[in-house]
Order: sequence, then structure tokens, then C-alpha cells
Amino acid sequence: RKIEFIGDSLSCGYGNEGTGGNTRYNENAYMAFGPQLARMVTAEWHVESKSGYGLIRNGGEPYPLTQQHMEDLFLRTLSTDGTPTWNFTSWVPDVFVLTLGSNDFMTPAPFPSETEWKTGYNTFLDMLRTYYPAAEIFCLEPFIWSSGDPNTSWDDCRQWTTELVAARGDSKIHAIDPVGSTPDAGLSRPNAWLVGPGDYIG
Repeated sequence: RKIEFIGDSLSCGYGNEGTGGNTRYNENAYMAFGPQLARMVTAEWHVESKSGYGLIRNGGEPYPLTQQHMEDLFLRTLSTDGTPTWNFTSWVPDVFVLTLGSNDFMTPAPFPSETEWKTGYNTFLDMLRTYYPAAEIFCLEPFIWSSGDPNTSWDDCRQWTTELVAARGDSKIHAIDPVGSTPDAGLSRPNAWLVGPGDYIG
């Protein structure tokens, strides 16, 4: 069994051995959710993750967008010129977990538009299908929410991701909402996997 994860700081295990904030001393990627899940089902795992990175826009990145994003890192190993150097036939996952969007829609605005997000996400899924034609792909939508947070952009991200996955009609691509979005702009999320900001650290 092989599972591959791509994501941001949550996939890195951001501060998971700390009580607040993050340094290299309290971030343990081996204990992040991806490797833990893989060990639970006795699977090999690969993780490509980087704190602050997004699929379309990095956390707080202003427009016009000029920075590297996760796709740039996903395509290569140690090259510095942007050339894809990873041999995607050397290790093919049975399951691929795509966990991006939190940083794309992190304040301050502007955030990606619906068209921009769906186009970019679909392009990435098209690429994954080229490399991994038989894999089950799980689009794990942003975990982030907090009661009363005026930033409802993560709700947009979750909704748009669910819509674009449904529109693709690929029975092996699944949208997973870890928040259980409701119409009240984040004030009540009884089905959320994480309760609030305190669950992201330690």
C-alpha cells in the first residue's frame, strides 16, 4: 500500500509538539496526520509539504502572483531551475491526498476568484491523473475555521472544491469537507473535525 500527501503546514506537522507558535524543535512531520494515517493502515508514504505554500497563492502573497507554489515543488526533487526531475513512475501511490487551500484563502485579501481556483485546481488534478491514472484521489478541503472569524473565504474554497470535483465525474476523485460547512458563516460547526484555532497547535 502506498499513500502520497501534498499540503502545507498542517501536512508538515506544524507545531504539533508545542503549545503555541512553531519552531523546528516542535514540528514533527513523522507525527503529522499523513504519516500517522499511513502507519495505521500499514502503508508506505510520501509527503511533499511546505508551510505557507498554496496551490494558486501562498499565504498573504499579493497580486500579481510571482512566487513559487506547491506545484513547482511537487514536480521536482533537488533541481533549482524548475525542471521536473522526479520520476513519477518510480513510486506510484494507490491513494493521493491533496490538502491545499488554507493558505490560498488566508487573509489579507484579495483571494483567488472562483474561476481562478477551479481552473487551477482542475489543472492540478489533470496533471495528477496523467501521472497516477489509477489512484484514488482525496481532495481534503481546508480544516481552518474559527467561531466568529470574519474571513469566510475558506467556506468559498470548500464549496468550490466540492463543486469542481463533482463536475469532473471521476469516481476515483473525492471531495472531503472536514468542517461541515453551514450557512451561518462559521458560527456553528458541530461536525468539524477540529474545534478551533487551539487544535492546530500541540
